[in-house]
Amino acid sequence: MGYHFQLDKTLQERATDKLRKMLFRKSLMERWEPVENETKWVITGRPNAKHHKKILPEYCYNILELHRRTIYKSFTPLSEVLTFKNKRRALKCKTVAEARKVMTIDWDKLGTVFAMGERCQMFFEQELAPMLKREGLLKPSKKRGDEMLKLICGDRWLAKKLAEIQAQEPGKPVGEIVETDFNKMSGTTQKAIPEWHQKASEWEAFHDPKDGKVKLDGENVTQFPKLPDFQQVTLKVLRWEEKDKRFVIKDAELVA
Repeated sequence: MGYHFQLDKTLQERATDKLRKMLFRKSLMERWEPVENETKWVITGRPNAKHHKKILPEYCYNILELHRRTIYKSFTPLSEVLTFKNKRRALKCKTVAEARKVMTIDWDKLGTVFAMGERCQMFFEQELAPMLKREGLLKPSKKRGDEMLKLICGDRWLAKKLAEIQAQEPGKPVGEIVETDFNKMSGTTQKAIPEWHQKASEWEAFHDPKDGKVKLDGENVTQFPKLPDFQQVTLKVLRWEEKDKRFVIKDAELVA
């Protein structure tokens, strides 16, 4: 025997109105900022813990610690990626030869950080728009768009951020500043991975002339040890796209 209770529409409307007022009282970004700062602190290994002032209830840190061990388990703090013998000298290094003497780099751990960045970039470039379209949020009406902006950003948070952006270049329109910063960030992100691949190749392939494997005639290299060939692998392509008459692999699994 089952029971079915019909919802009281009046109570439902009151509850909806109360929740709506509560959500619009403080924007999502205003609520998220302290959580974002503490999340960064936890997943980077809680640096300077003695002097760090916790601003969230203790149970929140238990949740963030769980996130660190699960969602962010691939993330490695920079202190575990870079090890310095002499940090001051490392900051002045201009060549690979100089840097190798005073620091070591764990390229595997650094690779996991870049992999997370690539995954985020892939989400924003290929998955975000279809998701918003599916939820009916890609091209909302003006009324709904204004409500979404107020709910997510709010007047206080938006005014604060616009003032911070305007302070960068007081005589320039905010829209131009944002566009310039976004394009700069996008370009830097796209160049970062191939540039660091090159740095890793140079670092691992570097040979000091003093080790006897490299012979010099003045400034000319006359003998250099043969580098190992690239290891062949087999990939199962999961997702690809055609770009400039070429097939670009976007996602794949290592088979052998």
